Amino acid sequence: MDRRIIFLILVIIIIGVAIFALREKGQVRPAPEPTPIAQIPLSPSPMATALPIAPAITPTPTPPPTVQPVVAIEVPQQDPLRLLEKAEALVKRGEKEEAWQVYSQAVQRLEGEQAARTKRIVTQLASQILFSKEPSSFVETYVVEPGDKLYTIAKPYKIPHELIIKLNGLKSNLIHPGDRLRVVQGPFDATVDTRNLTLSVYYRGRFVKEYPVGLGEQGVLPEGKYPVKSKLINPAWTHPSNPMSADDPNNPLGERWIGFYSEYGIHGTIEPESIGKRVSLGCVRMHEKDVEEVFDLLVREHSTITVKDGI
Repeated sequence: MDRRIIFLILVIIIIGVAIFALREKGQVRPAPEPTPIAQIPLSPSPMATALPIAPAITPTPTPPPTVQPVVAIEVPQQDPLRLLEKAEALVKRGEKEEAWQVYSQAVQRLEGEQAARTKRIVTQLASQILFSKEPSSFVETYVVEPGDKLYTIAKPYKIPHELIIKLNGLKSNLIHPGDRLRVVQGPFDATVDTRNLTLSVYYRGRFVKEYPVGLGEQGVLPEGKYPVKSKLINPAWTHPSNPMSADDPNNPLGERWIGFYSEYGIHGTIEPESIGKRVSLGCVRMHEKDVEEVFDLLVREHSTITVKDGI
């Protein structure tokens, strides 16, 4: 046999033996045919079992916030009876000025006899605080300087000089340098209640005193807030149909005049029986002693007169 053929046969045998040996050792294995993706079974992992995958959510647009209409909240007024209890407790503790403020709030909410009784209490309390010799945070001391007059002292305090006379018990307008005078920082104001026919004086919103008055027919004196325009002692009656001089005993204006609206004003009367009635031409009539007190409290331009149909 030809040597070449024999050599070729040996080579084939050697290669075959080598391939067989390698297969047995697992070093050369034929690559498995790829399995189509659709045939691969999906086995869920432990994490996927514990935490299921949430389905996809399409985001929903957030609607604009609804604006609620603003509703006014009514704040209830304090019970006047509770205010009275509080004021009485303050008086017992000696806190008179604080009690005066609380009493004044209660007065405007009370009616009938209870209101009248409370007003008498407040009037006495206000008198002690403002017009007595007792110490008060509302009362200051003014030391008279050379050249001072009562009216020059009173002007910056917005009070009439007559009130300084009253506060200090002076017998006349005569004062001397070095005199120590009690003064209060004004002004005082007044309110005319056309329903109840009364005039009430207030000091910085605090009730001072109430007086009965006579008025004209309903609606003659319009509601409103008016500054004090004029003040006269022993005024003349200038009514065009029947004018009278200041000293005429038939002069219907009495001894005081406080003008505040058009030709109308607060004045005294020679007919005290008309107080509490509607018989005037539109002015506010008062008893002589009452109008003199009010005259000494109100000051031109700074004090106001409020006309109201009830408080």
